Amino acid sequence: MLTVPRSLLERPNQENLGHYLRGALSLQSPAMKYRADDDEIDVTFTAPGSRTQVMIHRADGTARVESESRGLFAKLDACTRDSTAATSGEA
Repeated sequence: MLTVPRSLLERPNQENLGHYLRGALSLQSPAMKYRADDDEIDVTFTAPGSRTQVMIHRADGTARVESESRGLFAKLDACTRDSTAATSGEA
């Protein structure tokens, strides 16, 4: 289990929290969704073929981390779709 420093939770900032979590979890995922409420902060990192969701309990800083990988074929499929969209002008 991961514990997030209180200094990052007192006034949560998407950029700072994202940077901390990427380092703590060794993530390379650039895309990030962020949602903060009074009790919990939910941060989701996505990349082709993978997703990592971090749910942080603000009261004590404990974080539950769920990671999902769809493997090599999902990555290739996502890259192929991105490439096709770019060459057809859809991107």
